[in-house]
Amino acid sequence: MFLNQELADQMRIPYENMAITLPEYGNTSAASVGLTLHSLLRGPVEYGTVAKRGPNGSVTIPERAVRVDPLRPGHVALLLSFGAGASWNYVVTRAL
Repeated sequence: MFLNQELADQMRIPYENMAITLPEYGNTSAASVGLTLHSLLRGPVEYGTVAKRGPNGSVTIPERAVRVDPLRPGHVALLLSFGAGASWNYVVTRAL
């Protein structure tokens, strides 16, 4: 989850626009693209963020619950997966 949150933070993407299915399905590498797309077409995706801590161990950003609304016709989605530290794939699609 840390890598997903760091990516969202660096790209200034609100967590509510970033569906994560890692807590539900585990690390599925490239299969996560299809699993997440399927989840987003069926209904909302809900997950919890991981708290960020400073160098002294204090919480700098608390964990929180996130809900991502389902994809609807016309929505554009970037589906991205990465795994094993070296593999990644992505596709940009528009929901019909």
